[in-house]
Amino acid sequence: MANIRLPSMLMRITWLVNILLGIGLWTGKFDAVKEVHITFGVAMVIALWWITTLHVRSQGWGALPILAILDGLALYLLGITQESLLTTGPHWIVQILHLTLALVAIALGEIMTARLTRAAGSRAA
Repeated sequence: MANIRLPSMLMRITWLVNILLGIGLWTGKFDAVKEVHITFGVAMVIALWWITTLHVRSQGWGALPILAILDGLALYLLGITQESLLTTGPHWIVQILHLTLALVAIALGEIMTARLTRAAGSRAA
């Protein structure tokens, strides 16, 4: 399935860039890249939802697409609100949750991509 390559690569690139930017933000030394991190984060969620749409169109609804939609929404909402959460206490908990949601997003995207690729290969054979 050729049309899965673009959203899959977009997700991989944005995730890699965001992990690096996130580490920089976490250290507190790269606050200037916050807007870039947010932009790449939104692009990653859009790529996840794009993959999810292709998965639903090919294989129907199931647990993976529903989890991907919910995870993407939670990742976005937590990402844009995290600076206001637990500001006087253990803010690292919010950061770990944000990172965990991002890891789940990339896993869901990769699983759905693999399923779509396998399905396309079996149809071609």
